[in-house]
Amino acid sequence: MMLRIYFGHHRSGSTWIKGILNEIARAMGLRSRTVIDRGALPPEILDGIRTGRFDLLNCINADPAHLSGLPGFRAFHVVRDPRDLLVSAYFSHRYSHPTSQWPALAEQRARLESMTIEEGLLAELEFNAPVFRTMGDWNYGHAGIREIRFEDLIHDPYSGFADILHHLGLLRNEEGRSHAGHMIRRLAFLIHESWNRASRRFFGTDVRLFPARRIPVERLLGIVHAHRFERKARGRARGEEDVHSHYRIGVPGSWAQHFTPAVRTAFKAEHGELLIRLGYEADHDW
Repeated sequence: MMLRIYFGHHRSGSTWIKGILNEIARAMGLRSRTVIDRGALPPEILDGIRTGRFDLLNCINADPAHLSGLPGFRAFHVVRDPRDLLVSAYFSHRYSHPTSQWPALAEQRARLESMTIEEGLLAELEFNAPVFRTMGDWNYGHAGIREIRFEDLIHDPYSGFADILHHLGLLRNEEGRSHAGHMIRRLAFLIHESWNRASRRFFGTDVRLFPARRIPVERLLGIVHAHRFERKARGRARGEEDVHSHYRIGVPGSWAQHFTPAVRTAFKAEHGELLIRLGYEADHDW
C-alpha cells in the first residue's frame, strides 16, 4: 500500500488532526506512526517505510527535510495563520502544554509567568522561530502534497476531511452503486473494523487479514463528528475562550485581540514575508 503522510505544524491543529487520522487508521487496519522531531526522518522510520511497516505517518512538526529519501507517497500539509499560531502558542506554552518531555518549554513557561501578554508574545516570536522557519522553507508546489488552510478545515471539517481522504485515495466512492451493494460494503467494513478492534484488545496490536483499502464516507463523518470541538472542549461552543484548555477558542482571527502595536511591528519585521507567501497579509486590515 502506498504511504500516506500528514504534515503539520505546532499549534496548527496537529493533536486534533492526528487523533482523527489515527482513528481512521484503526478502523481500516492501517499502521500509523507519529514523527515529532524536525530534520531528516530517523533511519528507523525510513527503514519502516521501505519494509512496508508503516501505512500512515503523522509528521506533526513538518520540515522540508522530511521529504528526503521518501518513496512514492500521497500527503497533505496544513498551515495556519502565523499570527493565530503565535497567540495559540503563547497561551498553550503559558498554561496547558505538557512540559514533562520538553525541558525547554518548562524554562519558557517560567519566563512567561513573569511577563505581560505583550512581553510574552514577543518572547514567543523567538521561541517559535523554528516553526516559522519550516513554514517559510516548505515547498508549496509539491505535486503529491495537498495544501490546506487550518481555517478552512475547522470551518467545514466534514467536507475538509472528505477532501483529504479523497486525495489520499482512502475514501470509498459509492456513486452509482445500488442500495443493496452499498449495504453489503458497509457490512463488510463493519466486520473488518470489528476484527481490528478485537485483535487490538486481545493481542495488543493489529493482527490483520486484509487492511481495508477505503473507508465509507459515513464512517469517516462519524469519526470527525466524534472529534468535534465542543466535545474536545467539554461542552464549550466555538468562540468561548478558556485559556487553560488545549482547545482554547476554536475560531480563527483571535490574534487581532492580542496584537499590540509593538507585537504587530515586531511580527511584520520578522514574518511579514511569510504572511504574504501564505496569503494571509490582507486579512483583518493587516
